[in-house]
Amino acid sequence: DQCYYIRHAALIRSEVEIDVEHFPPDLAIEVDHRHASIRKLPIYVSLQVAEVWQWREEKLLVLVLQDEQYVAVPESKSLPGFPLDLLRDALSRRKEVSQTELAREFQRKLT
Repeated sequence: DQCYYIRHAALIRSEVEIDVEHFPPDLAIEVDHRHASIRKLPIYVSLQVAEVWQWREEKLLVLVLQDEQYVAVPESKSLPGFPLDLLRDALSRRKEVSQTELAREFQRKLT
């Protein structure tokens, strides 16, 4: 699991310790091998993490926080225009080629 600051990145960049109550992460990304993310969503709600991407059961879900619960949406609000279909394609091929090759392919498709 990883959390990222997008909207407040410049404000927290120089901080040694980040007060998540004042600056919650904008995006959490989870690769879920054992359905553990389901139990983590209430924690993200309490922290007010605006968006969660979950890779679970070979599917990428984009969830945004609305009225204290996460709702699946077709595209990212934190990274509008991000090519989620390209990411889904790369993730689905992760057992066929190396991570390095997947990253190179993904980068080529972006340009």
